[in-house]
Amino acid sequence: MKICLQRADNLGDCLLGMALVPWLRKAYPNADVSMMVAEKIAPLFAEWDYVTAVLPLKHNPNFEDLREDDVKSLLNQHRPDVLINLWEHPGFTRAAAQVGIKEIVADVSNSKNKRH
Repeated sequence: MKICLQRADNLGDCLLGMALVPWLRKAYPNADVSMMVAEKIAPLFAEWDYVTAVLPLKHNPNFEDLREDDVKSLLNQHRPDVLINLWEHPGFTRAAAQVGIKEIVADVSNSKNKRH
């Protein structure tokens, strides 16, 4: 199984999201776990033994220039079975669905469009 954990915004948020990775490794010891993070902080994760791959995404911090084609390209390179999207930006979920990822777990806790 290939799992991609996406938290491609600021460093602090990525560090908080990192707490999930050791748990994933314990729950799925044979899984290939990757992290999609901002290009500027990707080197911090490159040598981390818990992840098999780091997928660096180019963008500015507020995602005004997020290109879904870039997200799709990275996802196509790794071909995860599961995307864990820890940020509610709809571009990540949309791109994952377009490349055929069947399992998408998305955080919508801060979404302006969440249903009550």
